[in-house]
Amino acid sequence: MSDREDIGGDDCPTRDIESSCEGFTPTSDARRTIDARLARMHRKCPSGSLLSAAFARGDDGYQAQVRVRSLRGPFSSEARAPDLWRCLDLLEERLLAEFGSWRASRFQDEPAQAPAPASAPGAGGDAASRRRGGAEPPRDQA
Repeated sequence: MSDREDIGGDDCPTRDIESSCEGFTPTSDARRTIDARLARMHRKCPSGSLLSAAFARGDDGYQAQVRVRSLRGPFSSEARAPDLWRCLDLLEERLLAEFGSWRASRFQDEPAQAPAPASAPGAGGDAASRRRGGAEPPRDQA
């Protein structure tokens, strides 16, 4: 049995979150918790991301998978645990670790920018003005 749900309405940013449950129908409390946790994960995603999650219950407990599609690349996480709450904890922890790795390395492939040229000596302005990045206007000499 599949319980696929699009969380939120047309005017809600969580319409970018989809979830399904196989092998069980979550209680209303469990559904609220699942929805809240997925919304929290989605807020940590790169902007414009679509998040989909699939939960399944088997003989050995719960398994879950979350996939994030974004312009920054695909992200995914999987978890297994004897209970749904621990499964959600592991799923979120692993997804956030993947985002952390991406954030730490996302600018490594971009070329380094050249530093701004320093003011040449005698170009006008005092040392403090040059440190601020601008030249001081010439002073009137009386």
